[in-house]
Amino acid sequence: MIFDITADLPDGPLLLEASAGTGKTWTLVGLAARLVAEFDVPLRHLLVLTFSRAATTELRGRLRRRLVSVADDIELVLAGRDVTDPVARHLASQPDPQVAVSRLRHAVADFGSATVATIHSFCQDQLRSLGVLGDWADDEVRAELRPLIRQCATDEYLRRYLEEPEPPFDPRRALGIAEVAAGSHLELVSDDREALSYHRAVREAFTRRRRELGLVSFDDLPGRLRHLVTDSEVADLVCAELARRFPFVLVDEFQDTDPDQWAILRRCFVERDDTSIILIGDPKQSIYGFRSADLGCYLEAARIMPKQTLAVNHRSEAGVVDGVRELFGDLELGAGIRVEPVRVMRRDDQGTLVLPDAPSARVWIRGGAHSEQQITEDLVAHTTALLTHGSIRVGAEQRRLAPTDIAVLTRTRGRALALVGALQEGGVPATFTGGDSVLHSPAARDWLALLAAVAQPTRGKVMTAALGDLLGVSFGDLLSEQDETPASRRIHEFGACFAASGVSGLVGAVLDDLAASLVVHGDGERRLGDLQQVGQLLLSRPARTVAELHSHLERLIQHEELPEQLASDVPAVRVGTMHGAKGLEYPVVLLPQVSVTEVNLRGAIPHVDASGSRVLHVGTRPSHRDPLAALVKSQCREEELRLLYVALTRAGHLAIAWHLQDRRSASGPLTALLSRDRGRDDLAREYPRLPQRFPFDPRLVDTSSVRSSPWREGTPPPASASRPTLRVSRMGRRVDPDWRRTSYSGLTADLHEHAPDEPDLDLLPTELSGPLAEPSPMNGLPAGARFGTLVHEVLEQVDWSRHETRLPSLVTERAPRLGLDPAQCAQLASALSRMVTTPLGGLFDGCLADLPVSSRLPELDFDLPLGTGGATGTVADLARAMAELLPADDPLAAYPGRLLATEQASARLSGLLTGSIDAVLQLPSGGFLVVDYKTNRVPTLPDQELAVGHYTPDAMAEAMMQAHYPLQAVLYCAALHRHLAWRLPGYSPQRHLAGVGYLFVRGMAGPATPVVEGRRCGVFEWRPPAELTVAVSEVLGGDRG
Repeated sequence: MIFDITADLPDGPLLLEASAGTGKTWTLVGLAARLVAEFDVPLRHLLVLTFSRAATTELRGRLRRRLVSVADDIELVLAGRDVTDPVARHLASQPDPQVAVSRLRHAVADFGSATVATIHSFCQDQLRSLGVLGDWADDEVRAELRPLIRQCATDEYLRRYLEEPEPPFDPRRALGIAEVAAGSHLELVSDDREALSYHRAVREAFTRRRRELGLVSFDDLPGRLRHLVTDSEVADLVCAELARRFPFVLVDEFQDTDPDQWAILRRCFVERDDTSIILIGDPKQSIYGFRSADLGCYLEAARIMPKQTLAVNHRSEAGVVDGVRELFGDLELGAGIRVEPVRVMRRDDQGTLVLPDAPSARVWIRGGAHSEQQITEDLVAHTTALLTHGSIRVGAEQRRLAPTDIAVLTRTRGRALALVGALQEGGVPATFTGGDSVLHSPAARDWLALLAAVAQPTRGKVMTAALGDLLGVSFGDLLSEQDETPASRRIHEFGACFAASGVSGLVGAVLDDLAASLVVHGDGERRLGDLQQVGQLLLSRPARTVAELHSHLERLIQHEELPEQLASDVPAVRVGTMHGAKGLEYPVVLLPQVSVTEVNLRGAIPHVDASGSRVLHVGTRPSHRDPLAALVKSQCREEELRLLYVALTRAGHLAIAWHLQDRRSASGPLTALLSRDRGRDDLAREYPRLPQRFPFDPRLVDTSSVRSSPWREGTPPPASASRPTLRVSRMGRRVDPDWRRTSYSGLTADLHEHAPDEPDLDLLPTELSGPLAEPSPMNGLPAGARFGTLVHEVLEQVDWSRHETRLPSLVTERAPRLGLDPAQCAQLASALSRMVTTPLGGLFDGCLADLPVSSRLPELDFDLPLGTGGATGTVADLARAMAELLPADDPLAAYPGRLLATEQASARLSGLLTGSIDAVLQLPSGGFLVVDYKTNRVPTLPDQELAVGHYTPDAMAEAMMQAHYPLQAVLYCAALHRHLAWRLPGYSPQRHLAGVGYLFVRGMAGPATPVVEGRRCGVFEWRPPAELTVAVSEVLGGDRG
């Protein structure tokens, strides 16, 4: 059934099957406009998903523009004008079209509430926002976890085989497979039981270590949310909550879905009666198997959901559409997928291509090449001919083809870069457009680490470089205790190469023989290409020292700058990869690298097994006669055929593909199209020879040999014609070099070596006796920032008045990620229960458990403008204010002098101060108390347990000053002062500021916590004068200096 965007919309799920050029994104944003205008769906209840950051940015912009244009077009229709948008015409025909316009205008004004996201960022946002349901504790999301995988793989290999004279498999191959297997969510399979056991153990160790370290990769996010919505005890609650938030869901590029993502969509939206979801995809464009995209997910959706088709091509001339259909015929591209016929309906302003004396077909095949060099020369010749003689006619007007009208699309980055150089040498301006920048890849980080080691070969930097791809060292080398290792020798050799031959000598030495060490990896070709491309970037600029070269690469990464031959705004032929071009369109597309199917059987092998499940083979390398090898080759060729379909259909007017005839091309995608028996649906395993004649209609597909010249000779365009006159830009305004976004941690970062928020304290240990010797309730529990974060999370979420019942379950939910066992969980819950029942002394006549939840504001985040009063203060001004206004007997009276003596005292307070107060408590007296939790440990004597008596008032005062907590406290008080001044009627600093309580939780043991000199151990009470808080606020604002 063909989809009509103006027909009645379904109440439940719908799958829209598209073809290239049929307007997937146009349809999706049109549906969104209908939902908003016709069905009054607020943008906050509409979820729009796609599968890359670049696509998300484009989709967000197109959605906003469509909302605006539909509203404008409705008003034009009402004014008697004609418009082309069927959605606008449909809405204008409704009973009250002005209501639709009003809803669309309101949606544009409220566009910030729209959720347009990648599915990974959607998963991350939902995990964060689901609170305790989300199994999320501010884990750090990282794109790159290979070093941790390598550590886990090394540890497991040595644990198993250190004493084995002949380990069962090579450690380098094991590492290469482990990098893929540990980071993948696919089921691991192998006939080799030992290899399977090893890689499962590495994956388990990697999972455990990530949880302990609080690390999450982007690919983990869908898996976490999938677990919540399918397998957890709270699955029904989470699904209901997500359906409540997003009753309307639109998903673009659905063919790129993996099993985790599909499970989330199916469970939360497809299978429910209270949601409406529309999935749009083209299975012929499923080309991301190497990123775990699973065509089986699309096929399953097609089985269980109603399906309609988008059947009108708006991109390409009829000659391109019919030529592609003729080339593919009824060939199956995997799982019953075929190139179906579509109608062509193009706008008048898209024009037609004019090529005098050229073949009338708009798909050309150039064959007979026996080397890539032949193809390169023929491609350059055709490009110059097109630029010399080609033009595009729009109505009565005609314009010459420009370099920007032509795209050269390749399989690999390396081939693309070589063609950029060849085109430039032939006088044709060309630029590399590589999709995701190689500067974001692990290759750039590997080069950065290597250059840092060559510039300064310390052991730590050499080890860091050794974890990347560029040194190719062994496990044993990483563990060596010797001063000189193979890795350090390589680093010194690279330094000598730079000294002798400069940048080119260094880059050449590093890249030599690199292919051999990467070939064992499943993605070795891509990684090699990335490393080579970064190497070319380094060659783009001379450097006198390796440190200068390192700085150059750092700047490139930081500012995403590419040299002119790789990123240029001048009119030039665009050269990029076929994967990177997906979703784009060009008037003319040239395809020089579509003859070979690359199949890597050396490393981990993803494939679809006989049951239809996508799995990962981690065993020994299969022979070419192994059924697994045949299966993988067949599936790789199916994906290569889909990639060829994607590449051909980028063309609006003309597509030219070159065929390379050699031993590698026998199983290639273009070879299969040229050689197959068109009377059969299946393909032979290989086609060693091409037929003498090709069975294509010459009016649709033109075939010719590279031995013949292009239809006309061409001349390169003059270089000066495409280059505008440039002038140096001048900065016409002053930039404040002191302006920055900072925090307490930022202000104190240079005041102690590592500047953690809760460092161990440098106090003199003391002998204790009596009640002071009471052991800390947290003895035996971990230390460090991650443990502190756990304590903060629990104290933030627990209802203190119900601590006895809520603390055990809350700790049990949160603590396993830190590696705490059940006994430690019980101890932590007990310790925190004692903490919240510890009397707060002079701060408040009671304990935390006596305060209702309504009297507590947890995690008060603030952003305070600095220097808004026309001047900027300094940290020294804060210190002087404290010295002036603190009483002489104040427990922190010595702190201002210490702060003034630091180098940080001269730091200017300009920009924005950000922070988060652990809790603000409203006391029964009406005052507001700042509370901060600290898990710091203090020194003890040898064989002495940490005791509550180590947290006496004097010890805590010294600890406060050592860690610069008084500065943090006055900043927090100033933030609270400003907040109350804005929000509390009748606010008075003297009456409403109740002071500060720093709670050292390891020293709080419940009601029996000892009292020293009238103050409770573990509870640091401080009442800075209200005048000081006001003065600090004025210094921050630039009103006092």
